[in-house]
Amino acid sequence: MENQSLCYMGTSVVSGTATAIVKFTGSRTYFGSMALELSKQRPQNAFQLGVRRISWIFFLTMLCIVPPIFLLQGFLHPGDGWYEAALFALAAAVGLTPEMLPMIVSSTLARGAYLMSKKKCIVKNLDSIINLGGMDVLCTDKTGTLTENRVSLLLHLDCRNRTSILPIQLAYLNSHFQTGLSNLLDKAVINYIQKTTSNHRSRRKPTLLSGFTKRDEIPFDFVRRRMSVLLQTDTDQNILITKGAVDEMLANCNYFYTGEDRQLDSSDRTIQLARQKLIPFDGILTQPLNEPMKLSLLNLNNELNERGLRVLAVAYKVFSTPPDNLQTSDESELIFAGFIAFEDPLVIQQLFVKKYVKIFNFQFHQMEL
Repeated sequence: MENQSLCYMGTSVVSGTATAIVKFTGSRTYFGSMALELSKQRPQNAFQLGVRRISWIFFLTMLCIVPPIFLLQGFLHPGDGWYEAALFALAAAVGLTPEMLPMIVSSTLARGAYLMSKKKCIVKNLDSIINLGGMDVLCTDKTGTLTENRVSLLLHLDCRNRTSILPIQLAYLNSHFQTGLSNLLDKAVINYIQKTTSNHRSRRKPTLLSGFTKRDEIPFDFVRRRMSVLLQTDTDQNILITKGAVDEMLANCNYFYTGEDRQLDSSDRTIQLARQKLIPFDGILTQPLNEPMKLSLLNLNNELNERGLRVLAVAYKVFSTPPDNLQTSDESELIFAGFIAFEDPLVIQQLFVKKYVKIFNFQFHQMEL
């Protein structure tokens, strides 16, 4: 795994081009060997080990008790003979064995599987019922199982944790003009603007896009964990709009947007988004981004993550002279505009979510890692 010259199946390519020579395929690959390991017999669980332990205890108990009983019966009742003493010792050994234990365990597990099947949950391995009943914390991939396998935009906040129009405007411009890999988050941003605009009674198309022309972009990669687009406005301003992971974005921001000029409440959010116009970047209020403010933004990001939300940071930069060829070094001295937060909606009709929570007293917590 540490060999830098090898590329394993399942590896994500960050950037660049290369010529590759296939050395192994199928089960001979490292990825394929993992599949073989999964197909092997599973190790015994705690329940199976417990049953085996009890069985050994009964067996050792019989070994310790049966010989003394046999000898005592033979010496104390010599008239009955050693044959009768052996039968008596054997009867005592049988009496020590709980004959009904296997049947009771099997019938209990079978009834549990039957009750689970009535809740539309098929149990293929009866021992798993014991594991389910002994769980304190169950961690599962929620995408497409407990959720609808789609992402929706829920919040757009400024640095003071207030609903603000600027972060969603910038994120919409970034998502619309970027031509890299399409992802669910970009689609969620675009769908949010389109849905909000269509719900407004004027049903006018957003006018924000008409004021911008794309000049250049830097696609997303897994090292920078952000993407940037360079846009030119009708007033010949050149704006770099960047969105990405919060930590990486804060490391490249020197200022933050105060939000004093563009606060929104739930009553006017739809109207403001439906009447989008060219953003007056010259009139946006900013302040230097110091360490206490960075810590405050990180804490806000952690709070949103604990609510199960995916969080992206949005920032921008106004160029006095636009670069001829946009470089990653240009993604510096940015103005931190705010956050956009997404959720994975739960499948409300999912029977497991609705019924098993009540049956097993589960408490669900979504967390974004």
